Amino acid sequence: LDKAIKNKAETHSLRISRADSIRSIVSSSTGQERINTLFSLYALYESFQADSSLSVLRQFEALPEYKTDNKFQAYIEISKARTYGVMGLYTDANECLQKIDPDSLDNRGRLNYFNALHALYGWMADFTEYSQPNIASNLRDRAASLHDSILMLEPIEQNRTIIRTNKMYDYGQYKECIDTLLHYLNEWDTMQEIFAYSRLAQAYEKIGDINNTIHYLALTSLGDLENGNTEYMALPLLAEYLFSEGDEERAYRYLLCAMEDATYCNAGLRTIESSKIFPIINEARKESEQRQHNRNSIIQIILIFWGVMLTTGIWGLRRQHKRLQHVRQALSETNNSLKLSNMQLQSANKKLIETDKMKEEYLLEYLSRSRKYLASMESFQNHLYRLFQTHQMDELSKQLRSTQ
Repeated sequence: LDKAIKNKAETHSLRISRADSIRSIVSSSTGQERINTLFSLYALYESFQADSSLSVLRQFEALPEYKTDNKFQAYIEISKARTYGVMGLYTDANECLQKIDPDSLDNRGRLNYFNALHALYGWMADFTEYSQPNIASNLRDRAASLHDSILMLEPIEQNRTIIRTNKMYDYGQYKECIDTLLHYLNEWDTMQEIFAYSRLAQAYEKIGDINNTIHYLALTSLGDLENGNTEYMALPLLAEYLFSEGDEERAYRYLLCAMEDATYCNAGLRTIESSKIFPIINEARKESEQRQHNRNSIIQIILIFWGVMLTTGIWGLRRQHKRLQHVRQALSETNNSLKLSNMQLQSANKKLIETDKMKEEYLLEYLSRSRKYLASMESFQNHLYRLFQTHQMDELSKQLRSTQ
């Protein structure tokens, strides 16, 4: 669904290109060919752009057939009623249907008439649901009363099944409605599937199954967007559910998409539906962005603090390193001094041996002690070096300052 929303402009562009291609044929066609071409153009605009759809229907009204063929005239009036209904012009839609005598129509014409009347009652019920619930309930009852008439006239078995599930839903038989739709789902074409998904979402909502409600609203929305429809109800409902589940960012994007499409289509009811929830989601999104901004500011302060600490630590290590270099140099100088002293002692020892053999025993004792001293110094030097290697700087400093 995210991908379909991202590719929405491309999908719309393809639909517009097809409409432009068909429109270019209209002016050069006549008679039945012109009527068929206009029907194709109307089918492209029907759930896509209400103003363009109405424009095509007005082209039908300019045809000679419209003035002479009552059935054709009734079909155009029914189509206008549907288009006005999409635009939210329910009074105009009702006036179009009032012009028609259903008894004068054939079965197909009456089926179109009752379907249009059923849709109009549904739209009007949705529009008045919050402001005038009693009127909305009455309108839904009137829509439900048309099911039997539509069922008698519908020749296609798959559509008859859909009508039966509509009837189940309207009379509160939600479980039976769900079971029937799931049983026949794989046998239907794309448009029937989209309707089935929508009705499944509504039925699952009634029985409190939120996960399946969201699942089938997403499938309905995906079908609408992939088919290039801009008049739909599933996506804003899905956005509302996602918002309640805490997915504010996706809810905002979905609702923004729905509002753009409703405005583009000039779908009055869908624009109102989206506008009701959009300020709430938009405000929540702004608050979420502010919280994220605050978190980022705190993180930046922490990073700056640790940066200062790291810089201070590096500076301290550099000073310590310089001190160690001085200690190393002092140790080297001491070692050289000890070597020189050792050489001098050896020279003096030789002179003493040559001068007075009588003092040999004394000198030997002296030299023995000197060697012990040197060994002790060397051991002490090694001890200091090990302290340096193991970075025991405090102990090293202590040893160097001692009188030992």
